[in-house]
Amino acid sequence: TSFVTQMKGPPPMRVDKAMAERGAKLFASKETACASCHSGSSYSDGAVHDVKSKVKVDELASFNTPSLKYVGSTGPYFHDGRYATLNALLRNSDGTMGHTKHLSDDDLRALEEYLKTL
Repeated sequence: TSFVTQMKGPPPMRVDKAMAERGAKLFASKETACASCHSGSSYSDGAVHDVKSKVKVDELASFNTPSLKYVGSTGPYFHDGRYATLNALLRNSDGTMGHTKHLSDDDLRALEEYLKTL
């Protein structure tokens, strides 16, 4: 007999639950505006946005809002892989997609912990 299991994504990541809960609040806040585009059950508004990430080889300046499901294990990030980690993305993409520059190191870590739960 053969037995086949169906995975519904990667195995859950270990996260700091308290930090993830704090990150969820930051994600949903107007302060960061993450949820303004990454919303709904797929964490995507399904729209196309110019997030100022175009490079010379790109034909278009706008990109589909990616789903954030399993984002904690799908690096590198951005359409061209310019950010190796979620932390690098959160630290270096301020103003182009959400607002994270003003966040403390602990807030950034909390936001990263939350993203790992999606």
